[in-house]
Amino acid sequence: MSAKVKSNAADVLAESNGEIMFDALYTPRDAASLLGVSGRTLERRRRDGLGPRVTLLWENAPPRYRGSDLLEFIERGRRPFAKE
Repeated sequence: MSAKVKSNAADVLAESNGEIMFDALYTPRDAASLLGVSGRTLERRRRDGLGPRVTLLWENAPPRYRGSDLLEFIERGRRPFAKE
């Protein structure tokens, strides 16, 4: 049985009654979708230190984004990924 691939922010938010879940861990694909950017843009901005804070569950683990960090990034009022 294969899992359904979430393709956009609506699919991601549908699982949580339309809200970013504070304690949830989002994959880069889901985080990018919620922020309205491509996965490659999110990856590039992560390397440049311009995106939301990243959580690594162990050394060399794939990156995850906490809902609280996504909300903080959005609420800071920064235009996503604008250089300061």
